Amino acid sequence: MISLAEQLSPYTGKKAACEALLVPRATFYRHHSSESRPGNNCAQRPVPPLALSDGERQAVIDVLHSEQFCDDAPPSGICQAAG
Repeated sequence: MISLAEQLSPYTGKKAACEALLVPRATFYRHHSSESRPGNNCAQRPVPPLALSDGERQAVIDVLHSEQFCDDAPPSGICQAAG
């Protein structure tokens, strides 16, 4: 039905085409916008210059998983480890 509404809309307008075919306009627009969106082929974001290396990230995780911080919530464990 959506494809029929798309074919009819240049002649009658989107609102009239959707009403005539009992297609909700929100569904019509959602379907139409999903075709124009790129898929998952977007470029990945660049790594921030101050990002931790894999080794540094693992070291932080190891410290937070240690016996000293195992019962703390992550934000409090990070504050205690930094201070």
